[in-house]
Amino acid sequence: MKKIKLLLLLTICAFVSKAQPILIGKTTYDNQSNASSPNRLQIRSNGEIYAAFTGSLQSSPFNDRGTFLQSFNGTNWQSLPTSRVESRRTGFPALVVTATGKQFIVAHDGGMDSLIEELMALVHGQ
Repeated sequence: MKKIKLLLLLTICAFVSKAQPILIGKTTYDNQSNASSPNRLQIRSNGEIYAAFTGSLQSSPFNDRGTFLQSFNGTNWQSLPTSRVESRRTGFPALVVTATGKQFIVAHDGGMDSLIEELMALVHGQ
């Protein structure tokens, strides 16, 4: 039994070691969680993958900060995102899919009266 477990472990390690990392985004903003853990990755049944992160290409005070969105169409990733999807500064996005399959992003804008950003940027116009 120990030999089978060891063989299984070695097989898994060999498979994982062949996986190649893929760069899907860049940001200068390093506080990705803000003590939260929202859903930032969606894998759809048709093979599409969506990834969101708090992004900025500027330095402090990160005036361009917002949701940077990346997607995989089943074959290729899009070009690296270079701007936020929102019209104003936000942070800490969550990807949401409704029961009918509509996809959108929720993020906060830091305002006391608006913890949910404008239910914005339906992914790819959906």
